[in-house]
Formats: sequence, structure tokens, C-alpha cells
Amino acid sequence: MKRNSLKIRISAALTAFITAVNFAAPAFTDINVPGQLITYAAEQGSVNTDRLNVRSGPGTSYGKVATLGAGTKVTVNSETTGNDGYKWYSISFTGGSGYARYDYITKNATYAVQSADFESYLNAQGFPESYKNALRGLHQKYPNWVFEAQQTGLDWNNVVSEESKIGRNLVANTSISSWKSLSAGAFDWASNYWPGFDGATWVQASQDLISYYLDPRNFLTDPYVFQFEIQKYDPSTQTKEGLNSLIKGTFLEGEAIVPVAGSVIEGGTVIEGSTYNPSAAGSVSGSSSSSSASSSGSAVIGPGGPGANVIIGNGVVTGSGSGSNVIGPYKIGEIADKLTGVINAYAGTWKHTGDAGSYAWYYADDNGQNYNDGWHWIDGNNDGIAECYYFYQDGRMAASTVVDGYTVDADGKWLGDDGSIQTKAVEKKSQGGELKKVPYADIIMYAAKESNVSPYVIASTILQEQGSGKSSLISGTNGTYPGYYNFFNTGAYEHDGMTAVTAGLKYAKEKGWNTIEKSIIGGAENYGINYVNNGQDTYYLKKFNVQGSNKFNHQYMTHVLAAASEGAKVSNAYGTAFKSTALRFKIPVYSNMPESTSLPSGDGNPNNKLSALTVEGYTLTPTFSMDTTEYSLIVDAGQTSVNVNANTIDSHATASGTGNIALNTGLNTLTITVKAQNGSERNYTINITRKEGSSGDSGTSTVQTEGPGQIIAPSSNSGSNVIISGGVQQSSSSAVIIGQAPQ
Repeated sequence: MKRNSLKIRISAALTAFITAVNFAAPAFTDINVPGQLITYAAEQGSVNTDRLNVRSGPGTSYGKVATLGAGTKVTVNSETTGNDGYKWYSISFTGGSGYARYDYITKNATYAVQSADFESYLNAQGFPESYKNALRGLHQKYPNWVFEAQQTGLDWNNVVSEESKIGRNLVANTSISSWKSLSAGAFDWASNYWPGFDGATWVQASQDLISYYLDPRNFLTDPYVFQFEIQKYDPSTQTKEGLNSLIKGTFLEGEAIVPVAGSVIEGGTVIEGSTYNPSAAGSVSGSSSSSSASSSGSAVIGPGGPGANVIIGNGVVTGSGSGSNVIGPYKIGEIADKLTGVINAYAGTWKHTGDAGSYAWYYADDNGQNYNDGWHWIDGNNDGIAECYYFYQDGRMAASTVVDGYTVDADGKWLGDDGSIQTKAVEKKSQGGELKKVPYADIIMYAAKESNVSPYVIASTILQEQGSGKSSLISGTNGTYPGYYNFFNTGAYEHDGMTAVTAGLKYAKEKGWNTIEKSIIGGAENYGINYVNNGQDTYYLKKFNVQGSNKFNHQYMTHVLAAASEGAKVSNAYGTAFKSTALRFKIPVYSNMPESTSLPSGDGNPNNKLSALTVEGYTLTPTFSMDTTEYSLIVDAGQTSVNVNANTIDSHATASGTGNIALNTGLNTLTITVKAQNGSERNYTINITRKEGSSGDSGTSTVQTEGPGQIIAPSSNSGSNVIISGGVQQSSSSAVIIGQAPQ
């Protein structure tokens, strides 16, 4: 499947979301005095989260001094209790030092040999010695886990070379420079930037970074080991409870509106009187703000101003009384568009946060945007009757309170003076059939059974693709393909003059995905057929296809960190009880692997090339080019020095070896060293030959005399000679000998 621009951007957004969360951990109480350091012999360790904020002090209230990526090697020097009650390590690393919370640092440990049976099993599987220590640690903590060695039969260096081909592995352009490639075509030296390969923000990853994320030994810890978990559906460990834990706080925590007819999901809440019309999904209907006499059948539209009686009927607004005609706190003419729209049942979604009994309710439109800062009419069940709600600036629905002088009940509905719920008659859709609300979790669990793919994988893939759930690929409101959905972004890449969205929805129409259910279930079945049930049955193999007949191709993701990040997300879906079960992990093994691989950590612009190199008054051979590092030049015997000038492409780079350079007779080798911001150096060489002088040369000669006498030496000016007498030079237009030089 081809890469698409939506996929990788959302992948990065999801990665940032996952790693920004501080998962709760119990505070340590063995250190009683906050800020009191307990020092000990330095220990080596590594970062175990994708992005670790290093602080200037022990606590999140201190400023950030650095951000370290997963696997960054650190030295733990001491520990203390932070002002937040957690244990914090004082750490140092390449380029700095600071404090990090203990649970984001894994100290290196050497684990004792486990049972003879486990050691025999590792040997029988063919795990190299460099894998065994980490596997012993995992076995010690999770003795029921099963580790299978996937003997790829591939040479490590060849795998790295293949995965380093331009476009196969990308990284965010905001990454440190050592994470970005300098290979031919990956960095534009002349223009001094990394060109994008999936939009401007995704660039080619460096070979060192690819090597690190390719090396399974760097990720044999929880949570990252879950990138090797086999992704086939296993109902004994993959439950709705675990799925709900994974999707908590995301748009998948909510409910989808689906047509009853054709639904394969049992249960769900039927929306009484609702209808389904895919071609009109997301459409808005409502009243006009025109002022005229009211018609029969009018209904109150909303809270009026003092003395006002604002009503609407058949699309006509009228008012009476001494106050201004207003809807809520707004004048009709100013806010008609904001309040007269009606959100149909299938075009919006009620959402909530908090615990049962104390929910904060929100309403999102078809684009996932929460209504806020005012009164809104919502026909939540598409029965043709809308109720009026008030939403605060942060999107929370007002309930059991008074807003702008008007009362709303516990359900948020505006009440009239007599305590009755105020309503507005609106047009309801009549095509299609009944709708119902179904939790996304129910759809995903059904899709897992049908596709033989883990529900955790299905959910994390959707979240990777759709982020906050606001994409028009899943809203059903696209003007060209209304009523179609593509939750996996399958085929969503720019081609043949189509945008990624249009291409993805065109694919959805071809597949018949005209409901949310069909899109999720169909997308999961595609994923199962093309990946999980085709050998690429782990996140690692989905990212790095090192099996089968199409090696290094058919790789679902281009973001080099994706497999590790998605594995970590799935790990968090498992509770302690599930992690104690016999989970299976398939871990690749390569031949000729290095002793270890390290996460690159250097930063700074790498450009150490020149934009110009000149010797004043002369022309270099060959003509200057930023990629040509050796030049030559011949000067006359009288040229005792030259001025060398060099300009760097990057303003942060420096060039040494320039300026006025003295020349000796014969060969002079000048070296101009360009040092980039990241510390890398490049040398340019100019070989300058200064001629030797003689009477037949048109250059200056160095003449020594022994005793009295004068000689004539040719000057550098054609047609003139230099008369040397008593240490005083005199010019003459003709050759004149005064006295006689010693023989």
C-alpha cells in the first residue's frame, strides 16, 4: 500500500499524545525529605518513553532543559523526592544534565540465569547471547510470556541498507539533526534544508536512527516489547475492558450513529423517529432570521431579551415587546447563523468526561468541533423537535443553572417561565431508516472477530490514522463523496489529481463503506488479509517487512518510530492480570549483527560546505563547486602572499585557514576547514605553486650578492627591470648592468 500524507502526520500527532501522558505511578516514600539528594555510585540506564522532558529540578514545576528520545543513554547519579511526591533521578547525558522522574528511566541490569528449562528454550529458539539478558528480565517479571525467535536469515547490514533507501523511513523535520539523513537526495546542501517526502514536515531518517529502531534488542522491555506481540485476535486476553482502557480520552470512547437496517452490531440505543440519509449526512436545516409576521404553528425559538417575545414559525422570525429581538444574549441579525442551525442525529455526537454521575457533557458537530460560547439548538434524536442548550467557552454544557437570566435543567435544556422544556419545530429527514447509537468499542470488538485482528491493534491503528477524529474522511460530509467513511485512510494519498481525502473516499465508495460500521469492519478485514494473516502479524513486521517474498516493501508506516510507539500504546491497554497470561511475542533475529546500536543524540545544522572560495586576483582550477574539495593555482615568483576568502552556506558554520597567507617558493598547500554547527568538519585544499625566479622569467627572483656590485633582475612588470644597488631597488625601463655581479 502506498504511503499517504495523512497517515504519517497523524501518526506523529498520536505519538506526541501518547508520550505526553504521565501514567500514574505510586509515589515512593523511602525518601522523606523533598529535595534531599541521596548519592550513590553512578548507574547507567536509558529512557523508556518516546519523549522525556528533562527538568532543571526534581518536579514538573521546574523548567524543561532538554527532551530525550526513547532509548537515550543516561547516567543516573543520585535520587531525591520531588515536590510532587515522586522519586526523581539526577541524570547526565550527552550534551547536558537535569532531573527525570524515576519511572521514565530504566536502569541497566544484569539478570541471573533463569531456570534450566528457560535457558534451554532460548537456545533451542536460536536467540543470540545479546538478546538473552533482556529476555531473562522479562521472563522474571512475566514468567508465562512466550518468546519466539523469528530467524529471518537476513544479513543485518543488508537490512539496514534496504531500510535506509530514500522514502522508506521518515522522521519529523523537527527532530534533532542526527536523526535526519544526509544521504544523497535526503539533504539539500545548496539550499540548506531537508526536503519533505510526505509533506514538508516528514524527512528521511538517518541510517543510525533506522539501525537503532530496527534492532530488536533495544526494545525488549515493557512497554516497547509489545511491538513484537502477535496481532491475531485472542479473546482470552483481548477484552472490551482492555479496549476501553486503550481508547479512554479519545473520540473512540464515544458512540457512533449507525442505521439500524443492515447493522451487524447487537444492542445500541435506537433513536426514536430517526432516519438515515447518507447523501445528506451532516446537512444543517433551520429557521431564517427574516423579520415578518409569524405564521401558524410557530414555536418559541429561544430566550428573548427583556420584554421581548421571539418566536419562529415556518422559517420566519418575528418579535414583540419593548426589548430588542434577540436569541439568548445575541441580537437576531448578529447571531442567526450560530443559533438557527439544527444538528441532525447522525451529524453530531454527545460526549462526556468525568465519572458517572458527575459527567461534563459536550456536543461535537460532524467535524468533531465542540459547540461553545453560546446557545445552540440541537435535535439530538432527529425527531423534528430541537431543544436549546447553552455551552460555555470551553465547550461544557450548562446544566441545573441560570444563564443570561434563563434556566436550564439537569439535562441542559432551556426551560420557560412555567418550567416546561422549550422546543423548536424543525424539518426532519425522511429517507432511509431508523438510526441507533452504538459504542465504537462494540464495533471494534465485532471487527476483531471478523478480521482475526486484535481489537487493540484495530483501535490504535484508527487513532494513528484519525487522531482526534475530526477528519472529513470519517465525517460522512464530504461534498464529492457524502455518506462514505474511511477510518483506516486506505488509499488516501495524493494521486491522479485527487487530494488524499478525495482519493480515500473514492476508495471507500468502491468498497461500499457507506456507514461507520462498514468502514471499520471492512478496514479491519483488509488489514487482516493484507498484513496480519499474510505474515506481517506484528507492529514490527508491519513497519519493517523482513519476511515473505516482498521484503522491505508493503510497509504500512513510514514513521520510523511508529512500531515502538504503537506497541507501547497497546501495552497500556493490558491490565496487570492480562499481562500475567501467556502472551506471545515474535522477535526477529539477523546474522552479523553488531554488538549493539545506539540512539544518535547530536544536534545542530550539519552543513559544512562552502558557497564560495576565492583567491583574490586569481582563478582557481577547477571552477569552484561546493562538492569539490581540492583546487590548484600557479602564481609568479614575486607573489609572496595571497588573500583567501571563503563563504559558508550555513550562517552557523565557521571557516578557518582564510585571510592573508604567506607563500614560499614552490608548492604551498592551503587547507580551509569548515566546521558545521553540529561539529562536523570538511576540508577544502588549495595547492598554490609559486614560481622560482630567473633572468628569463617574467617574475621576481631572489638574488644574493657577495661583495660590491649591482645586478639587474627582471621585475614582475613586463618591460621593466629592477636595479639592486646597496640594498636599494630602482626601476628601469631597459636592462642596464652597473658594475658586475660576482662570478
